[in-house]
Amino acid sequence: MTCELAPVNENLPPREDLDLDLGELGGEVTWLPSPDHMQAWANSEGEQVTGYYVYFAEADGSMRSLLGNTTEDVHQIDLPSDQPTGTLSTVLVYASSSLAEQTTPLALAFNDTDSSVSSISFTDRDLDAEEIGGTISWTEPADPALVAHYVVYIAEDQFGGNRSQVGSEVPWNSFDISLLPEQPIREPDVAVRSEYSQVLVYTKSTLAEQSTPISFAIVDVNASVSGGAFQEQDLDEAELGGPITWKAPADLTHVTHYDVYFVEFPDATGTNRSQLGDSVEVGTNIIHVPVDFLQGAFSHIQVYTRSSLVEQSTPHVFVPRRSPACASHVQ
Repeated sequence: MTCELAPVNENLPPREDLDLDLGELGGEVTWLPSPDHMQAWANSEGEQVTGYYVYFAEADGSMRSLLGNTTEDVHQIDLPSDQPTGTLSTVLVYASSSLAEQTTPLALAFNDTDSSVSSISFTDRDLDAEEIGGTISWTEPADPALVAHYVVYIAEDQFGGNRSQVGSEVPWNSFDISLLPEQPIREPDVAVRSEYSQVLVYTKSTLAEQSTPISFAIVDVNASVSGGAFQEQDLDEAELGGPITWKAPADLTHVTHYDVYFVEFPDATGTNRSQLGDSVEVGTNIIHVPVDFLQGAFSHIQVYTRSSLVEQSTPHVFVPRRSPACASHVQ
């Protein structure tokens, strides 16, 4: 920012505010004194200019607050971020000698930048309870000129309590980021912590990240099947055959398929598992075990729901029980 010395009330071009929060200022203040004006002032005071004092003030020069001072050869000072404006909107630069401070300062007006995102969207496509995952997106600010990056967090509240950053900073010309699936909404290693309930998106300039983000409430989607059953139709003791059925989740909005597996006991979590056929499309709640299927060590059946993002990590598990007719035949 460059300006000539001028009276306080003269209409000067506004300075760039690199603090992107409304009601807060921050940025680099620079000035270029007029040599003729400085010499005239120095002659009238009988002293040479030894430095500058920089103040934050109201537009008429009142209510000034000292920001800092420099030597005569330094024409720059940093205005730290998060500087509350209140009614203050002008930076005043006074030349000084060893005896006095200039009466008429250089006035630098700031425009308070407000660059916040809008229209945050997040749909949880991790279908397990207390786990989230999916794409977080937003609309860029109305004035994005000073935005360098976007920074995204999940947090306990809209103010950023116990926040956790999602991925890396997002470049200014991108407007979404992926939250990887199986993100717990409660951190297991923290003794006292409530759940993540908000997505927060901050804008960030070359100076600083916003202190006040825009928030969006997280809705944890839980879409698991229930009522799994297997109707045995193969009469051989070591073999299985027949339909596996289940009851669909109450909310199928984000479910695209079901995946069915046989799994060894006691590892019913699914490490030693074998998928039965292909994924089953939503709308069909049945899959057939082919006749003469060797059961081997498989002792449990698992049914997972799947979204467009991922298969859930915690399935519905049940034991394939033989019907009385099959059991009596084996005996």
